[in-house]
Amino acid sequence: MTRSSWMHIDMDAFFASVEAMLDPSLKGKPILVGRVDPHGRNVPRGVVATASYEARKYGCHSGMPIFQALKLCPQCIVVGGHYEEYIKASVTVFSICARWAPKVEQISLDEAFLDFSATEWIYPDPSSGEAGLVKIAKKIKEEVKKEVGITASIGIARTKVAAKVASDYQKPDGITYVPAGKEKEFLAPLPLKDLPGINDKTERKLTILLSSIMVGRNKFRLGDFADLSREVVEEVLGRSGLGLWLSLIHI
Repeated sequence: MTRSSWMHIDMDAFFASVEAMLDPSLKGKPILVGRVDPHGRNVPRGVVATASYEARKYGCHSGMPIFQALKLCPQCIVVGGHYEEYIKASVTVFSICARWAPKVEQISLDEAFLDFSATEWIYPDPSSGEAGLVKIAKKIKEEVKKEVGITASIGIARTKVAAKVASDYQKPDGITYVPAGKEKEFLAPLPLKDLPGINDKTERKLTILLSSIMVGRNKFRLGDFADLSREVVEEVLGRSGLGLWLSLIHI
């Protein structure tokens, strides 16, 4: 029987990483990719497109107003976006992916699913230890670093949902492999927000729902969400919430 096998590759702080690649003096510094005025001066307006990991340590993040990010980290360097360079880097990254994966499903400039289904030849005997896909992931990361100059994180699993969650698990510059049959075990202890599609509003609704069922608790995990019945999920969260629940239990 054909086995489904997926990688999810996600560039680490993509815009900020490309900026640091273009200007090596920015490496290791807190960067906010936003906009600058025609004279090259920082413009504390608009929102952060990407914050480097050095800036994230101070609480800066994508979507945050730049003036707010600068209050958290006054030493942040605001740089304007070089979108043509992001596109070039993106094209190169996914060309590298296509060397290894039979199918590449790009979902944004900096992330994609790689479909390795029906390629059982890459799997060694389970007793040999490290899976073949992990070795391929390492090769992809090495080539991205060498040819583009930035790092990526990769998640590997039998399902897209588990692979995407896994790609965030050891960021930056990590690889997380979820063995077949261990997907639910991997996802169960993770926070609700780790499931793709759960935004702040959905998380609040879920927390209220779970609090009414599991009295005395105020922190909940994906395993708690998975344990709810279909009827309860659909009644409280509607069709969109049901879709999230189905993506979680059909692992």
